[in-house]
This record gives sequence, structure tokens and C-alpha cells, in this order.
Amino acid sequence: MAEPRIQYCTAPDGVNLAFYTEGSGPPFVFMPTFGAIGHIQLDGLIPATRRMIDYYATRWTVVRYDHRGQGLSDREPPDDSLEAHVSDLLTIFGRLGIEHAALYAPVYSGPVALAFAHRHPERISHLILAGTAARLADAADSTPRARILRSMVNDDWELFTELLSRSIVGWPEHEVGARLAAQVRASTTPEAVRRLYEVVRSWDVTPLLSGIRAPTLVVHTQSFFAFRDDRWARGLAAGIPGAQFRINDASQPRDMRAVYEFVSGEEPTPEPAAAVLPEGTVIILFADIVDSTALTEQLGDAVFRTRASRLDGTMRAGIRECGGTPVEGKVMGDGIMAVFSAARQAIDAAFRCRAAADGTGLALHLGIHAGDVTREGASVYGGAVNLASRICGLSANDEILVSSTVRDLARTSTAAAFDDRGEHQLKGIAEAVRVFAVRPGGA
Repeated sequence: MAEPRIQYCTAPDGVNLAFYTEGSGPPFVFMPTFGAIGHIQLDGLIPATRRMIDYYATRWTVVRYDHRGQGLSDREPPDDSLEAHVSDLLTIFGRLGIEHAALYAPVYSGPVALAFAHRHPERISHLILAGTAARLADAADSTPRARILRSMVNDDWELFTELLSRSIVGWPEHEVGARLAAQVRASTTPEAVRRLYEVVRSWDVTPLLSGIRAPTLVVHTQSFFAFRDDRWARGLAAGIPGAQFRINDASQPRDMRAVYEFVSGEEPTPEPAAAVLPEGTVIILFADIVDSTALTEQLGDAVFRTRASRLDGTMRAGIRECGGTPVEGKVMGDGIMAVFSAARQAIDAAFRCRAAADGTGLALHLGIHAGDVTREGASVYGGAVNLASRICGLSANDEILVSSTVRDLARTSTAAAFDDRGEHQLKGIAEAVRVFAVRPGGA
């Protein structure tokens, strides 16, 4: 999939607005989060945002834009009022020829979406309000963390960006969080963030709620730390006629599916059973992107993260189709670990992962081993896992290496051929390990 092409349009007061579109079908306007994160080139750096865009872009034309004063849009607009932001949204509609669209409004963009839906009801097919409130000042002051974080804009700009980024991507994601913090510092300034925080605190669209006529879904998302108290979301749902209320994690498959069903009118699908990681003897596949650090420097953080995120989603889908279970816990590097009940399944999945990387500019290390594992939470552990990881690291670019154990298990159940690569002494493994390169049978 090609990288999004950034375009510009001009608001009535002369402010230039950056936007892009992705996908095809009916328009789905994924509004900015506002706050300090307002840069559409960051989409590839925030895994949750990237997952949502990829999901919705397979169904609709996703529209993304930077609000005035942030990101690639003009940084010092003459007007930062609610009315100006509503006018900007209308400008985006006009530039793209949108007559009727669904609006997805997270966090600080909620009042803008509500004001737009109230003034232009004929332009809105569906309204999704995620982690937001009608009166932002109340919600923004509702938690000690939000108050402390906002005060840091004045006291320690670098610490503010670091803490904000970790809050968004999660504390274990140190490398991604550090890159995102650096991008935030490059995309805005302390002055711009302070100005926006003061402006949005005056926004109160409570009187408009009873006049909203668009079908509305109010989503309470606990990951938006300033709005973790669900009273703001419940207040929205109570004030908008016919609004539905849902508690979810907006970037998870079942919850993205719920938004799709709400907009498309499809009947809800049954909740799938949660994947249960096995214990005991399993086949372990590792797939890791080659030279991810060098690629990040070569391509830039946003481009690399966008490509890696898309490849991750494609590989996980292929693994599941082959009967495997991707491990959702922390995996070192920019890769995936998955477990299977049969060696043939793991080898088939490895071929699929390699095919998924074709044309992306990314190469993979791929390694497979079989052995006993112990399940703990969202991951599995044990010596067999460590050995599979070492075999993965030993492989050449786009080469699939397997241990002799996997080769013996798969020799009679797969059409693949195995080329002996000899014994290798691997770090942390006492005995030398014989590995085999896998290729399609007859190749």
C-alpha cells in the first residue's frame, strides 16, 4: 500500500490545512485527537492509530487532517475558536466533495464534531464520540495525572513530551515512546500547546446535545487518561437523543468491528472466543524485521513505523489462517512470535510472512523451533522460546531456518525441502544446534 499523499486546502481566513485520504468507499472522517498530538505524519508511529486507519481504510475512504495550529497545518492561525475549527471541517468536506460522512471524534475533537453535527445535520451520516466530553474543562481537570501533565507544559517541555508519549503507546514500548516524544517536539511548541489547552477549556457544547439528530455512538475508552471517569461519556449519551453507549478499547479488533457495524448497519457479530495460548510442547515461530534501526534512520520514523505496522497486521492474519496463535505479549525487536500445534502449520505461516514482506522494502529473519513452553499472561516462556529466537537471528534476509527437531517433525507432512546449514554455536545455548533452510519442495 502506497504512503498517504499529503495535500492542502485553505480555510476562509487563509489558514492552510494539511490532510490525506486512504482507502475507498464512503467517507469516514477520522478527526484529530488535538492536544499536543496533532501531526498526520505521526499516524505510523502510534500503533493503535495505525491499526484503526488500516482497518477502516479497507471499508471506507478514511480522511485525516491536522487541525489549525498543529502538525503540517499552519502553526500560528489568527483564530483558534471553536467556530474556526468547525469551519475548517467544512472546508475539508468542500475540498473533497463530501456530501455525507461519518465522523469519528476522539478526545478534544468531540466538541468540534458535535457543533458541526448541530449546524450541518444533513452532512453527517453517523457520529462516533470516543473518550470525550461536552464540556472539556471539567473532564480535563478530573484526574491528578491530567493536571500534573498539563502543568509540565510550562515547567518541563521535554518531560511533558516523554510522559505524554508513554501514556499513549504504553510504558513498555520504550523505543516507540522515545521516537514519538521526539516527533511531538518537532511538530509543535510549548506555546502552541498552552494556547490550545486554554482555548479548549472554554468549549462547552452541552446546550447543543438535545439538538443532535445523527445516529450517535458514545465510546468510553479508559486509555484516554484525562477521560477515564465514565461520567463524561455517560453524560454525552444521556444528553443526545437515541445515542448508544459502549465501553471499549478503540484499537482492538472487536471494538473496531463494533464501530463498523454501527456505521454500516450490519448485525453485531458474536464475540469470538479469546485466543488461549498453549502450554507444553508447541512449534514456535519468530519473524523479525531485518536492520530495523538502520531502516528507521533511512526511511524516517513515520514511514518505517507505518510499513512495519501494516506488515505486522498482514503477518498476524496469515498466522491465524495457518492455525497459529500470535503472542500478544512483549516481543523483542520489530517482530512477531507465534505458536502452533504442528510443524507444517508453522512452516506454511513462515512462507506467508515472507510473501507479505514482498514489495514493502522490509526483509525478515525467520526461525522455527519446537519444544516445551510455559504460559504466563499474554506470552509464553522457556528454553525453547529462547532457542527459536536465536535461530531467527541466525537466518539471512528472508531465509527460513528451522531446527533439526522441526525438520524431523515436518519432513513427512510438508512439501517443503530442507537444506542442511550445519551446526552452530548459539549464544546462551550450551550445545551446538543443527539448522536447516526451508524452501518450497522442488525449488
